[in-house]
Amino acid sequence: MCPLEELNKIIIKNVSGYGDKRVAIIFSGGLDSTILVSAIKYLGYEPIPITFNDNSYTYLEKEKVAISNVLNELGMSGKAIELPFMNRMNFMLQDKIGFNPGLKMLMQVMAMSYCSANSISEIYMGYLKEDVPYCDEKIESIKKTQNCFNEIYEGDTIHIIGYRKEPTVRAPWINFTKHDILKIAEQVKAPLHFTHSCKEKRMPGLVHCGNCRGCNARKTAFKEANMEDNILFWGKEC
Repeated sequence: MCPLEELNKIIIKNVSGYGDKRVAIIFSGGLDSTILVSAIKYLGYEPIPITFNDNSYTYLEKEKVAISNVLNELGMSGKAIELPFMNRMNFMLQDKIGFNPGLKMLMQVMAMSYCSANSISEIYMGYLKEDVPYCDEKIESIKKTQNCFNEIYEGDTIHIIGYRKEPTVRAPWINFTKHDILKIAEQVKAPLHFTHSCKEKRMPGLVHCGNCRGCNARKTAFKEANMEDNILFWGKEC
């Protein structure tokens, strides 16, 4: 089964039956979340991109540029839900490889809070088979956070604001690789040339250094998918 078929199966099972076509997506303007937003729109549903503004250079000068361009290309300009977030560089706990304990968990809780208040029942993340290096990005950890949130707020929220939907967080493509989802990008009209993958902070906007972990993963995926990448790499002619 291809990624698009798997996504369609999950959405039909969990969204269509309730008459609400909204699906929230944790969105960064990267390859994975861009293809996910594009695929959900292609299937006839209403993607709700949720972004996190931590006021960092990475977000303001790189992610936000990609987010704006991607959504504009998809006819979704101004549709992103931008949630304020603490600057990831201000975390007091940070290990030697840049892992911030609790960072992804806090993002998930904030997304669930927004969706709970707005009666959005489905939240999708673009995690792939090769994207689970940290403990808070594993499916079992995501489910623990989800269940804890819903259990804590089940009674009080209903009493205070009336009916609410308990958000369910899913990673529909966790069994697929980056080159797997690249193969459906053209079909779902994903604007890959506006996405960003570079981790090098000195590279402005959508310019990619071509040497960092993000750039190397991107180049490998395009090569394995036998596709040309039209993004601008530093030193490569436009």
